[in-house]
This record gives sequence, C-alpha cells and structure tokens, in this order.
Amino acid sequence: MPPADAQPKLDTQILLFRQFINTWAWVRRVMEPKFARTGLSSAQWSVIRALALAEEEGKTELMPSELSQKLIVRPPSITGVLDRLQRQHLITRRPSETDGRVKLVRLTDAGRKLIAQTHDRYTTHIKQLFENMSRADQREFARLLTFLSDQLQRIAAEQESPDAPPS
Repeated sequence: MPPADAQPKLDTQILLFRQFINTWAWVRRVMEPKFARTGLSSAQWSVIRALALAEEEGKTELMPSELSQKLIVRPPSITGVLDRLQRQHLITRRPSETDGRVKLVRLTDAGRKLIAQTHDRYTTHIKQLFENMSRADQREFARLLTFLSDQLQRIAAEQESPDAPPS
C-alpha cells in the first residue's frame, strides 16, 4: 500500500495533466479558425513558419527530417503537409545534389508573401492569449512549460533507447 501522502500527490498530478489537456484543447479551438482563414491548417502554418525562421537564420532549404525534428512530428506526418503546401505553391521540393534520395524544401515567393501578410495578425492573436497575465507569471509559466517539455523529451529518449524495457 502506498504511503498516505502519495495519493493526494497522484491526484494533483492527474488533475494537472487533465487541466493541461483541457487548456490545449481550448488553444486549438480558439486558434484553428484563425489559421483556417488563410486556407492553412496549423500544421501547414507551422511548416511554412519553420521554413521562414530557417531563412532568417541563413538556411534557405531544410530536409523533411529537419522539419520533423523542429516540429516534433513523425516523418510520415510531415510528408502529407508538404504535399498540400506544394499543391498550394507555397513551397518547392527538389532532390539534394549530394544525395538523390533526400528532398530539400524551401519557401516560394508566395509562401513568403503569405507569412508577411499574416504574421502580424498571428502575433496579435498570440499576445491576446497572455494579455491579462503579469510578466512575472508569464516568466513562471515559461519556466514550468520548459520543465514539462524537458521531462517529456527525457521520457521520449528513454522510450526510444534500444536498452529501454518494453512498455
């Protein structure tokens, strides 16, 4: 039997997790329609935004595997998103000059134009989410989210380790 103080802690952790999932559902409910107005899903927006950020850092092309890592999605998921973006003429894909099996993805002028047209609007929507939270609370929230992200990355690495016991 677990110690008497273990039960309330577990209940608190379950409540925290439920609140986190509930909050994420609300974020999606509020933000998805804003993405839809541009004709993009949030996944498509994430890809073109990641490509734009890479360009700002001086990297004009990314491999799909790099996008998968940046966006924390599995490669098959990114392929469908890239297919749709290419049909919309927002990205191009070309074979790598060093490895023909690898495709390189880049924004088109139309993709850059869409980012420029919508970036300020999205920034405004995001700021609206936190406008009633003090700077100190925002910093604490960021700290806690970083902690949670680090925990999840550690767990994922353990699960992907060849030495990990089956779950």
